[in-house]
Amino acid sequence: MLGSAGCARSQSGAVQPDSGAGSEAAAKSQTVSDGTAANGAESAGANKNASDDISAREKANIMRMLQALLEDAPPLLQAAFKGDSGEVKKLIEQGADVNAKEEHGVTALHVAAMPASGNVETVKALIDAGADLNAANEKGMTALMFAVASKKEDIVRMLVKAGADVNAATKNRQTDGSTPLMLAAARGTVDSVKLLLEAGADVNATDKYSGKTALIFAAAHGKAEALQVLLSAGADVNAKDRDGRTALIDAASFGHLNVLRALLAAGAKVNEADQSDQTPLMHAASQGSADAVKALIEAGADVNAKNSNGKTALDLAETDEVKELLTKAGAK
Repeated sequence: MLGSAGCARSQSGAVQPDSGAGSEAAAKSQTVSDGTAANGAESAGANKNASDDISAREKANIMRMLQALLEDAPPLLQAAFKGDSGEVKKLIEQGADVNAKEEHGVTALHVAAMPASGNVETVKALIDAGADLNAANEKGMTALMFAVASKKEDIVRMLVKAGADVNAATKNRQTDGSTPLMLAAARGTVDSVKLLLEAGADVNATDKYSGKTALIFAAAHGKAEALQVLLSAGADVNAKDRDGRTALIDAASFGHLNVLRALLAAGAKVNEADQSDQTPLMHAASQGSADAVKALIEAGADVNAKNSNGKTALDLAETDEVKELLTKAGAK
């Protein structure tokens, strides 16, 4: 059984597993829902600088979970999980349905694109046999999304070349409208971002749940190189999500200095506020990010702007260093 665990989102919009009614079964379900282990979900907090790559331990955990979950799945899915392209070809020759799904809509192609079992030869065998490139599981995840989420760029390239829909979007309440480009931007897989854009991915598409664009995801996750590629492709530098947050606000909130500077250089509005009238400077000050505060001041940030509660960046400042920077810039 390959279920769907409940998910929540961080402030950055990153999908994370619920910490509530969870259980090993929920964690297993999450593994196949979005292609990552529950305990390996990416978070874009200001102090989250760990690698996004799947660790050997996480991969082993995913392998164990998938093995248990696939016990009752069609043989073709089990062979795809093992990365056994020879067995996959044999089963297809014997008449196996290449598009067979288990009860939650997962196909062999989905499994072949996942982090624990991703195998180029298996994917090629399935594509050559006519696998539906755009088949989606119950969350709307396609094989291309699994490959992007797994950072399997060779498989991403193969699927794109074969004609996978680069603008397909997820279809469940908490990840509604996420596209492969958004996943690639959040993970900073530059080659995948380029491939998807070249294939016609909509650079300004919005996630229907959060309203975020690929650029905002890249900014929130501190992916400067991917962000530059998106900007060069015409990404709207001042696009806002449902909370009125821009890419600059997310970069300031999480202290991603290189991203912040790139956005300012590209024309990001330094005093553009969110729905609570919080400016990028206020967000940076409240996080104690002195470097971000300094860069924003140098870019012309209004040090005396007030939010909807009448608070200024100085009122919200968390450290003496930030307070000193603001005071020297004329904050009252």
